[in-house]
Parts: sequence; C-alpha cells; structure tokens
Amino acid sequence: MHPDLTRSSPPEELMDGDSLSIAETERALADLRRVNGLLLGYGPVRRALVAPIAASAAGGSATLRLLDVGTGSGDVAADLAARLQRRGVTAKVVGLDAKLRHLLASRRFPGQLRVVASADALPFADGAVDWSLSTLFLHHFGAETNRAILREMRRVASRGVAIIDLRASPWLRLVIRPLLRLAGAGRVAYVDGVLSAAAAWSLDDLRHLVAGWPLVELKKRFPFRFSLILRGSASDP
Repeated sequence: MHPDLTRSSPPEELMDGDSLSIAETERALADLRRVNGLLLGYGPVRRALVAPIAASAAGGSATLRLLDVGTGSGDVAADLAARLQRRGVTAKVVGLDAKLRHLLASRRFPGQLRVVASADALPFADGAVDWSLSTLFLHHFGAETNRAILREMRRVASRGVAIIDLRASPWLRLVIRPLLRLAGAGRVAYVDGVLSAAAAWSLDDLRHLVAGWPLVELKKRFPFRFSLILRGSASDP
C-alpha cells in the first residue's frame, strides 16, 4: 500500500513565521508550557514513551541519545529525560528546531545540546541517536513533508521513532477555545492553538502516512492525543 501524500499543508501558525520578536516568542512558549501542564499534555508522553525507551536500554548502555525534533523550548524532552532518570536511564538530549529564537528560550533547561536545522534534512549520520521523537510538531505540515521528516527521523535513529501529537476530534475543535482562555493563553498561543486543533491528524490518515514502515504502535491517548512508534533504522534489512 502506498502512502497517501495528498493531504496539503495547513495554514501557517504565527510561531512558524518570522514576524514575532524574541520577547513575543518567549511569551508564547511560556504560554504553551503552562497550557501543556494545565491541560495534561505531559501525561501522554510519559505514558507512551517512558516504558519503551527505558526498555530499549535493558541489557545495554544505561545512557541513551534522544533527538527531539521541533523541540521548541525543550520542556517536553526535559520532562521525559527526568522520568527516564527515575528508571535508571540517562538521556542525553539534542533539541533541534528550525527557529533559533525557539532554542534561545530552551536555555532554561540546561544539559541539552541545541541544533538549528530543518527536520526534513537532519544534519546527523545514519543511526547517530538511539531515539528520535517529536511532540506537537507533525500537525504543522502536510503529508508529503511529514513523510520526509519521518524518513529522516528513522534514518538517524537506531532504536525507534516516537511521535506524540494532537488527534483529530470534533470535540477538540469544540472545546479548544474555552480551554485556551481558561488556561490564560496569550494572543499567539491562542491563535496557534486553534489552528493546531484544526490541523490535527486522524489515525486513519496516520496509517496511510507511515505505510511501508515498521509500525510498533498507533494508539489514541488522553486527552486528544495519539502515540505513534516506529522501529528505528537498525531494524532495516
């Protein structure tokens, strides 16, 4: 079955453009961290990824290299690394983002390496990291670009690729505006949050997107999320 690459790119979100100042970007990223916390956004990442990533270190090195693609302020990767540390696994995180100003905001999470680069042309050798992951990132792109991004994420990750993102739901579109207001989102986070909800992927579309790759998991996650895990490049013949 060939992947369906007909889904077009969604409207550009404010933070994806170049019109925001560094101060506006830092405010928006702070809003997103707060919204993520208040709306239980860290939970799906912990439930979906801590166990399989920790298990992949069993019998081998207790240190894993994680590449966080579209890292933003780096808070999700930092939280995941802290959870892995409780399991006795040290995660060396590399945060990658196409926007330098996003990485400047990630300085609040020391210990992460930071790289400015495009997600569909990762500047790393094959198998350079153990896992590549992204959270709330793929909905920014259409199918063809996402296929290229996932291909690159698999190329550089020997053990696995993990994606957590918004799952398409009429309920999500209904509640996103009041939830963002309740969480105190500023203008940028509010506008981008509404656009993100409209651009969320369905599980059926995701199955088409990853057709032909070794799928480990595609699962609904609460609230309004999905988890997608692919085997890494070490599984290729």
